[in-house]
Amino acid sequence: MSERSTRSSLGRINVMKAARCDELIASPKRFLVGLRAMYERWSNRRQVRRLLEMDDHTLQDIGLRRRDIFLALSGPRSEDPSGKLVAWRDKRRYAAKAQRREARQEVTRETQAEEVRSRIAEWISEQRESSARIVIVPGLGGSGPDHWQLHWASLLPHARLVHQDDWNAPDRDSWVERLSEAIDEVPGAVVVAHSLGCAVLAHLLRQRPNAPIAGALVVCPADVDSCAHTPAEVRCFSPMPLSVFPFPALVVASEDDPYVTVARAKSFAAAWQAGFASVGPCGHINTDSGYGPWPQGLLLLKELVETVHRRVPLGQPYVPRWDIST
Repeated sequence: MSERSTRSSLGRINVMKAARCDELIASPKRFLVGLRAMYERWSNRRQVRRLLEMDDHTLQDIGLRRRDIFLALSGPRSEDPSGKLVAWRDKRRYAAKAQRREARQEVTRETQAEEVRSRIAEWISEQRESSARIVIVPGLGGSGPDHWQLHWASLLPHARLVHQDDWNAPDRDSWVERLSEAIDEVPGAVVVAHSLGCAVLAHLLRQRPNAPIAGALVVCPADVDSCAHTPAEVRCFSPMPLSVFPFPALVVASEDDPYVTVARAKSFAAAWQAGFASVGPCGHINTDSGYGPWPQGLLLLKELVETVHRRVPLGQPYVPRWDIST
């Protein structure tokens, strides 16, 4: 055997001896750690078993039930039952906190809804003595019997609904002419347009920039330029006019509107120099989306009418004071 082989063999032997020494040193440590863990499990099981001496009310105060203890102790003796009890208790506490939070939020929503109803009822009563006029402009298909535009037309004393010959076959020139006639009959009115009705309003202002309109609530303006969002029937309104609205206006958009994206609705508002408000995921804010009277929208209309009376200068977008995203 060569000298190099001898040295290599001796090296391997020394390494093996060192490993065995480390193992001998580590074995007592592992034994002590295992013994300590076993004692902790035994001690915890003993403490858990003592919980059975408590009455049900005391157990309930600490977030436990008697059956929780029996279930935790039914496992193998090698398991620590205290971990299960802590997990069940925490889960129950989190659920109780969530319920209390939801209850508080429900009270808040009811309070806000009652405040909205109170404000609307007071405002509608005031409108009977007011000179404010409202012109409502439906979109493609018109407004069904449960649509908020029909509700508003019946609630507001001085509101009138623009009618078209064929709601399902829109014609830009005739639709714009109908709106123009309605505006001339009630000059100084606030226009409430929805969906394709918003494009009708924009085209009217392109043709008649000085039309006698005091303000506009523009709800879910349909993107007539997008084949991906609107049907072919509305393409006669493309391109969407982007002239500045020479009066206070507010664009209201929904985060999941199938007929216009939020970004596109914001671009309309910016071009028209109108305010912008998002109501969250509310579809197209129509009957199919579950919206009937839409009282939050009425409150926005109320504020817009009050803004018109304050005569906000051109170029200062109307910003609603009421948060309708909740």
